[in-house]
Amino acid sequence: MSILILKLLPLLILKMLSDLVKVLVKGVMLSLLYFQTTLANDTTIQNICLFTMFYTIMHYGALLTDVSSSVVTNAFITKTIFTLVEERIKKPKQQD
Repeated sequence: MSILILKLLPLLILKMLSDLVKVLVKGVMLSLLYFQTTLANDTTIQNICLFTMFYTIMHYGALLTDVSSSVVTNAFITKTIFTLVEERIKKPKQQD
């Protein structure tokens, strides 16, 4: 039994690392989408890292609480869209 576990452990670790890399890449892409689409003018490495870290924590928190991780991704995309709409509505009002 322990020999089987020792043989499967590297595969499990590789799978976990692969999943982590996928989540990190998705977080970076979402942060770039958010910061560039909303014209926030604060696309810095620090902000991208913070956004990615927050997304990663939310993703794994969703997995721990047995919630689909796509719910977290959809929430971040919805936040991007609402921020974009809000900025587009406020922009003409500020020019008056």
